[in-house]
Amino acid sequence: MSKEKKAKPERKIHKDFTMEEFDVFTMDLQCEGAAHERRAIIEELQRRARQVNELSDLAPAGKLDSSVEWAILSYGLEMAVKIIYKMPQFESRCGCTECGAI
Repeated sequence: MSKEKKAKPERKIHKDFTMEEFDVFTMDLQCEGAAHERRAIIEELQRRARQVNELSDLAPAGKLDSSVEWAILSYGLEMAVKIIYKMPQFESRCGCTECGAI
């Protein structure tokens, strides 16, 4: 007489979510939050770059050092925006080389 093991239903942790479904759900929420935060950072950097350009127009004319400093600051902000745009989005939920998740 062999005993048949019944398939154990996955434990529900939040209404209709299994543990795995909940992990996917929370990761999706985190990805949305990170994307929203990234957009907010880009908008703030672009706003600051516009402010720098406006302030450079008000700087005393003929002073080369100050105009170069304003240009460098504005360029730095624009480069930060480009770097953030090129950063990869959160696409993978596993195999992270940085945190070691499998």
